[in-house]
Amino acid sequence: MVGDARHTANMYLQISTIPLKLDMDDNFQLLKSNAVVTVSSYYKIVMSHCTFRVGEFIEAMTGILSKNIIVGNDFNKKEDLIKWFSEGINGEILSPNKEWKNGKVRIKVTLEFCPDEPDVEETPVSNNLEISEPESPLDDIRKMINEQS
Repeated sequence: MVGDARHTANMYLQISTIPLKLDMDDNFQLLKSNAVVTVSSYYKIVMSHCTFRVGEFIEAMTGILSKNIIVGNDFNKKEDLIKWFSEGINGEILSPNKEWKNGKVRIKVTLEFCPDEPDVEETPVSNNLEISEPESPLDDIRKMINEQS
């Protein structure tokens, strides 16, 4: 639950009445804004189509968030809301076993991907394989003999 000071790798986020478990120790990788994603039409959210650029999704999600944020009585300036998504607002953070730390708090929408199978790096095979012989103290002497021949 948000605001819970327990030291754990998992956080829970409550959106409306749907509890979401966010696992901080996973293999998801941040996607660049120009990456193209496709999802099943069953899972479409925010976008009206199944294939989209990450930047397009982030822009749409940020727009929805900024329009649906419940604000306090003294917080009604659009410029102040924009700060949450741009340079951030003044805030403090308290981490387990540490002191309060001043800084900026910002909302950043991201999209991540975790492949079903990890990438396997292929090493290019060269036709010109050179097999090097182990170095020996006699290599210099052999070299000298070959040069004299």
